[in-house]
Amino acid sequence: MKRKRRATGPSSEVQQLVIERSGGRCERCRAPAVDIHHRKARGMGGTRDPRINCASNLVALCRGCHELIESRRTRSYGQGWLIPNASRRAAVDIPVSTGLHGRVWLRDDGSVTPVTDLSQ
Repeated sequence: MKRKRRATGPSSEVQQLVIERSGGRCERCRAPAVDIHHRKARGMGGTRDPRINCASNLVALCRGCHELIESRRTRSYGQGWLIPNASRRAAVDIPVSTGLHGRVWLRDDGSVTPVTDLSQ
C-alpha cells in the first residue's frame, strides 16, 4: 500500500498572494517567475512550523535566480533571500533586497513595507 505524501507546501491562497505581490515577475530580477521559493527552508520531509508557508517566507523567482540564490548561499543570507533554519526570527522580521520592490519587509497579507532605516 502506497503512503500518501503529506502536503508540505503553501496553500493555493498563499501562493496567489505571492503571485499577486510579484505581478507574476521574479522578485529578484523582474523576469517571468516560475518558482515559489522558501526563504527559510522547509527541511527534508517538511516541517510542522505553520510560519514556513506564510507569504512573508515566500518569494516568486525565475529559475535562474532560484538557482543563483541556492548556489551563493552566503550572499543570499545577507540579502534576505535565505534565512538560517536555526534563526528564531520570523521571516516577517527579516528584510529582503529585491529588484522588484527595493529593500522591504514581506508581510503575511501579501504586501510589502519599504525599509526606511538603512541599518536594517
